[in-house]
Amino acid sequence: MNKVSLFILILSTILSCDKCVEHQDLIYSDFLIIKNGSRLIQGEKYEIIWNTKGLISNKFYSDIIFHFEKQGSFQHRVVKLDKKDSIHYSGVIEIPPNTSWIYISLSTPYNSLSCPYSVRLPVFINETKPEFGANSVALVNSNKDNYLKYFYDERRLYPENYSIYVVRWRYELDNNIFVKDTLMKHLKEFETLGNIPDIQILKLIGNSIIMNYSMHSDILKELSQTLEFSTCLNNWETSGILSNMLINNFDRDTLHIKLLIDNILRYNPYSDFVNSMINRGVLADNRIISPKSALEVFNKLLQRDSSLYILLKKAMLLSLYFNQDSLNQLDLIVSKIQNSYYDYFNDEETYYKI
Repeated sequence: MNKVSLFILILSTILSCDKCVEHQDLIYSDFLIIKNGSRLIQGEKYEIIWNTKGLISNKFYSDIIFHFEKQGSFQHRVVKLDKKDSIHYSGVIEIPPNTSWIYISLSTPYNSLSCPYSVRLPVFINETKPEFGANSVALVNSNKDNYLKYFYDERRLYPENYSIYVVRWRYELDNNIFVKDTLMKHLKEFETLGNIPDIQILKLIGNSIIMNYSMHSDILKELSQTLEFSTCLNNWETSGILSNMLINNFDRDTLHIKLLIDNILRYNPYSDFVNSMINRGVLADNRIISPKSALEVFNKLLQRDSSLYILLKKAMLLSLYFNQDSLNQLDLIVSKIQNSYYDYFNDEETYYKI
């Protein structure tokens, strides 16, 4: 073999090394296996295998939610599972580009089995680099000995992703390792970063955690007048904490909280914050959100996701608060729901397409 041929062979080996990497199976608890899934990579396909021992059903499905944290959106998919043997059912998922993390759960045609049959997993761009926001889920899934690795990894790779601070604070609070002085140090660091929306949201949450309510009120007032788009609202942990905080304190500062929520709905309609508000039924509470604003949010969501879940939520809103398009819209929604309901119980092939 001449030197040129040897050089080409070595170069080809180096360039193709990523494709040669074999990953171990991911085994989660005793009920889920993802083949070669110890590291989930965008664009790759994976076989998921559920252990259904003790569950009474002859049909199983897997609900998949792909979260795109940087873009501020998510996609929901239902995967029909095939029977492998007496207790194991399997299906194939493909990870879309830009996915930060995925949520996988088990269900039957009649029940969600997400508790305890569910898991959240980080997603990588390639063999070595996690996607924006993936470290948030890795941190939540970690232990007390290594959780800071994922915090600093996210700060190094994506210094603009400030929500990782809230994920860290929440983890430390939940695991009884929270140190007030550390959070106060973070808040002091934020003072040098100006009043960008993400930083203001972190200040609002941080001052609430340490019960600095005077500062909390000032920040809330400013945010209610200035907040538009914020990447932090796309983070599961940050948006959950913020929505809980605003709803629980609504009566204490109704004016500013109402203005802030209206701004979030207008400029961040596809965010995890809005998703959490829908799940809690807040969008149907006209004391907090006007029916007109809530309807605008559902219409925007339906442009991307015409799932039965969103349609039912919109139908509930229209039935509670009559407005100009209620009759026509409600008639269309009821018709689709009736057809889907019929298919749901009469055609097993249709369920996972609804």
